[in-house]
Amino acid sequence: MGIDRAGIQALDYARKNNVSLNNVATIGRQGIHIKPNFINKILKQNTIKPITPTKENGVWYAEELFKKLGAKNIDSFDYSDYENATVIHDMNIPIPEQYKNTYDFVFDGGTLEHVFNFPTAIKNCMEMVVPGGYFMSVTPTNNFSGHGFYQFSPELFFRIFGAGNTNGFELIGIFMSANDTWYKVSDPAAIHGRVTFRNYTETSLIVLAKKTEQKNIFEKTPQQSDYIEIWNNKPKQISFGIGHKIIQKIRHLWIRHVRIYDPNFFKKIK
Repeated sequence: MGIDRAGIQALDYARKNNVSLNNVATIGRQGIHIKPNFINKILKQNTIKPITPTKENGVWYAEELFKKLGAKNIDSFDYSDYENATVIHDMNIPIPEQYKNTYDFVFDGGTLEHVFNFPTAIKNCMEMVVPGGYFMSVTPTNNFSGHGFYQFSPELFFRIFGAGNTNGFELIGIFMSANDTWYKVSDPAAIHGRVTFRNYTETSLIVLAKKTEQKNIFEKTPQQSDYIEIWNNKPKQISFGIGHKIIQKIRHLWIRHVRIYDPNFFKKIK
């Protein structure tokens, strides 16, 4: 787990959206996995002095970076002490009360995909955020098979953070990052269909959500939006003709091989 190109761009996006990084918790102690020159280029654009990271056991860790971005306190949570995390806790089990409603900013920089009990782990992260604070995740969404236990669909985070505020969070945005290009992802519930894509490069998902109030998280289990629509509306079965099937096949091939990121689903942004 650590800060890669998508990670530093995500932190820059958070800062530009006035996210407070005063009291920070990272899920896993975050290393820096890109050249400091790339980070310093972004810091310079924000008139922030460059970092001069020092290695610890051969790894650059990100505490100095978070301090440059405004952090006064940084805790790191990990299952093991092998990277000298400040808090040793297995995210597969509920977080102790002392860490709930504590942090302005909880950052998952590529850890949750390695935690088997994901619902408990993400709930822990959400409970750690103080009302008015933020959760951010930079996590695999495609072409990371074998990297961790999971690759995550945008739908999952839309239902966790954007499902009518049932969990006490306001979703700021969900983005995909592929080859330094960002796309704002459409909510499947808003377009009444599945938001899908196939590409050929490692692709990360960036999620930013604000905690607006304290609620009993997952009191209502998230469900996939297109199934909710089917269950609620009980549409009649429709039999499509051969012409419709041919058009759909052509469209499928076009999206798969020519225009990978359907503009109805993914809006390219700077």
